Amino acid sequence: ESLMLYDKVIELEPHNSHAFLNKGNVLDILGNYADAIKCYDSAIECDPYNAEAWYNRGMTLKKIGAVEEGLCDIRKGISLSMGEI
Repeated sequence: ESLMLYDKVIELEPHNSHAFLNKGNVLDILGNYADAIKCYDSAIECDPYNAEAWYNRGMTLKKIGAVEEGLCDIRKGISLSMGEI
């Protein structure tokens, strides 16, 4: 149900990075890692300074075995959250 609600928000606000982020979080919890990563990508495309999207994408990438790429994203998310660019 929450996925359908996020889809409606995204349909109405296609540049809503928080909706993409939260949809990605739900997909990650459900184990749908490929689609979660796509949502995190969309969140980052809408807002490249979204620290949580970078961090969460990194964590999901690690789950699918892309450890180095995941660690880079995690570091970027931490850096952004600390005000570093």
